[in-house]
Amino acid sequence: MKKINIYLAGPLFIKSEIDQRKYEAKKLRELGYEVYSPIEQNEDIGYDLDELYRRDIVAMTKADISVLCLDN
Repeated sequence: MKKINIYLAGPLFIKSEIDQRKYEAKKLRELGYEVYSPIEQNEDIGYDLDELYRRDIVAMTKADISVLCLDN
């Protein structure tokens, strides 16, 4: 069975928000979802904003659903 792709979005301005997004991604993966999280991409590409934007657009296009945290 195909894994559901999730785009995980939310604030990434302070350490507690970053930690929360990482925790959410981990829990979603434990439940069997494929998760794209921008903060993980930042760590992978070294905060290259053009590349991050490109990857985000591709991930949003491929996502089956988006999970949005609008308030911590």
